[in-house]
Amino acid sequence: MLDYYITNNELENTVKILVSNNFSTDETRKTLEILKSSIKSELIIYNQNLNIGLEKNALFVLEKCETPFVMYLGDDDYIKEEYLVQVIKSIEDDNKIGCIIPSYISVDYEGNELIPRVGRDFDLPTKLYLKGFSNCLENSIRGHQLSGLVLKNEGLFRIYKEQNVNNLYPFIYFTSYCCLNYSTLHLTFSPVYVTAAIQKDKDWGYGKDGLIPHIFDNYQKIKGISYYQKFLLQKKVIVSQSWRYFIYLQHGKINFIRSLFLIIISKRTNWITKFYLPVFVTMFYFNSLGRKLRVKSKIIPN
Repeated sequence: MLDYYITNNELENTVKILVSNNFSTDETRKTLEILKSSIKSELIIYNQNLNIGLEKNALFVLEKCETPFVMYLGDDDYIKEEYLVQVIKSIEDDNKIGCIIPSYISVDYEGNELIPRVGRDFDLPTKLYLKGFSNCLENSIRGHQLSGLVLKNEGLFRIYKEQNVNNLYPFIYFTSYCCLNYSTLHLTFSPVYVTAAIQKDKDWGYGKDGLIPHIFDNYQKIKGISYYQKFLLQKKVIVSQSWRYFIYLQHGKINFIRSLFLIIISKRTNWITKFYLPVFVTMFYFNSLGRKLRVKSKIIPN
């Protein structure tokens, strides 16, 4: 698919395909070798001798990447030709752009769009954000979805390692850094197709804390912003990603309380956030209770 896009638009000298096979146990290695000899695009293949995990694999390909920009794609992500072409055009036309964030739509294993449509931002207009904190606050959390994410590659690996960042969401750090230092294009007109695994088939989970401290780690270690601004970034996670800890209510109040406790005591959690989280959850609970009471009062006959 990618080879067709590249050759069809004469991008052979502009785009390279770099694959890190993270110790796949199927026919991936053999298939890659067949592809390498049959496609016209430059395909660079690395085969890991053991599964090094998502973060290390993402960092591995970033370190090996020698182009000015990198686009991340998982093995089950499908971009459209028009998205690749528009990405190239955008970074050629505007040298201030350092991050491009796509919309996405979830698809099943056969590539069919899920009905009702599930995804993110596909109904929003494309928009350009200037560099700075407001850009970071608006867009950095979108970096948790790596699919089709485009980042300026200038010193990104070195900066990540220097700040001793270590979590399962390195793309949030990459996006945060780029949003602070470059313009960001939220490119929504051509959504990336992301294969949605059936929940029971997933081989990963959210631990006991919704992995929220992993997200917080990126904001605690980003340079160039104040402690309060780091809290604002964590606050947005608390509000916009509240499902990450409320899902534990399905397993009882004890598990829910434990998840909140683990988030609060984490060294990755900003001290202001430690006080904000229980206040937010309490207010959310009473607001939800109030809405339920108002609904009941409307259906009680006079």
